[in-house]
Amino acid sequence: MSEVPAPGRARRAVGGVLVALGLVLGFLLYLQPWVQCTVDDSSAGCPVPDDLVGITLAGWLTAGALAIVGAVLLRHRPRPEAPGPR
Repeated sequence: MSEVPAPGRARRAVGGVLVALGLVLGFLLYLQPWVQCTVDDSSAGCPVPDDLVGITLAGWLTAGALAIVGAVLLRHRPRPEAPGPR
């Protein structure tokens, strides 16, 4: 198994944390425990109240951005150094 240099290891760790945060935030937004529904037992089946639409949309966009940036950091491979005089 080849060793990953320190900057690559840090990038992968940050990418993994960002993906995990995006997934946790998305799951929390899906469950929406702060919404109470009179018709259904589960708050996940309730529509988002009108006063929370903006913050919910911002949360979904943030969760998506965290997951995408984290995935890019996980897949990014540093360019090899060009041979030449040092």
